Amino acid sequence: MLSVLQNYKPDKVQVFDHDTFSADDIMGEAEIDIHPLITSTMAFGDAGILEDV
Repeated sequence: MLSVLQNYKPDKVQVFDHDTFSADDIMGEAEIDIHPLITSTMAFGDAGILEDV
């Protein structure tokens, strides 16, 4: 059985543009909490797909 760690942190994703002659600018960012996905997959879905996580 897969156990879910209690001390997890959300993943932070940042999106930047790509400038050739100046610094890249941040276009946006998000924090993604995957704990609900893991929990619901274990409860209602196929927990086997989480073996490589």
